[in-house]
Amino acid sequence: MSLRRWLWIGFFLGPGLVYFLVFHWVPVVECVFFSLQRWSLLTVRAPTRPFVGLENYRRVLSDPIFWASAKNTTLYTVFVVAGTVVLGVIVARALIEISPRFRNIAQTLIFLPVVVSMVGVAIIWKWLFDYSSGLINYLLGLLRISPIAWLTDSSWALPAVIITSIWKQLGFAVVIFLAGMLEIPITYYEAAEVDGANFWQSFRYITLPLLRPTTALVTVTQLITALQVFTQVYVMTEGGPGDATRVIVQYIYDQGFQFYAMGNATAVSLLLMAAILVVSLVQLRLIGRSADQ
Repeated sequence: MSLRRWLWIGFFLGPGLVYFLVFHWVPVVECVFFSLQRWSLLTVRAPTRPFVGLENYRRVLSDPIFWASAKNTTLYTVFVVAGTVVLGVIVARALIEISPRFRNIAQTLIFLPVVVSMVGVAIIWKWLFDYSSGLINYLLGLLRISPIAWLTDSSWALPAVIITSIWKQLGFAVVIFLAGMLEIPITYYEAAEVDGANFWQSFRYITLPLLRPTTALVTVTQLITALQVFTQVYVMTEGGPGDATRVIVQYIYDQGFQFYAMGNATAVSLLLMAAILVVSLVQLRLIGRSADQ
């Protein structure tokens, strides 16, 4: 290509590349160096940050609270991603059956929680899950079911956070899956109907296979979001009771801003980034293989 063409490419791509370099990649490289040093948030000057190698990684990997946080994050991610994807497909398929006018209204109402602040959503659901005056326990009382200590019982606190997150993210999945279903040619279903296929067979052998790219998009985006969960946990339970809902990002927050151990915090941040990268790449690879078959 001519020099003039390269100049135009640099003119349009340059600002974006500079932004990502300065505000994304440079901080990542700095985090790598910070994770190899022992330093406090109160002493940020370079002479007060001695090099300790992999000591920060050894310290956090030997901390039982870190592993409890990793376990909670894994459970949360599995159930939130699976629940959002499965319910998203079901709700989107149900919306296909109604008229376009009412479908647009329903789609808008379902998508509203997505644009609401996570803090606001967490506060609302914290009220709903309240033991003595919450709406959920009131409804359970109408069914002759004893009230549940949703946010103070270690067995129910994490499920309560999972329910909140699925409700918050469901609208995004529904909109994406609905768009994917509407792109499937109606002639496929008509041909299947002529061949005697019922509703489930059409859904199993037409809808689901043709939704694989859409499923990949929703799954990966929800996976990345779920692994970084923090706000709803911090607002609803603050990681409690005990460590029942403590997650990785809250562990990073505690290490950096409660104990001022920034070396530990950056080490865990890099471990989380690596986990997100590996899991996302593996998932995309598996979905890509299934799509090629």
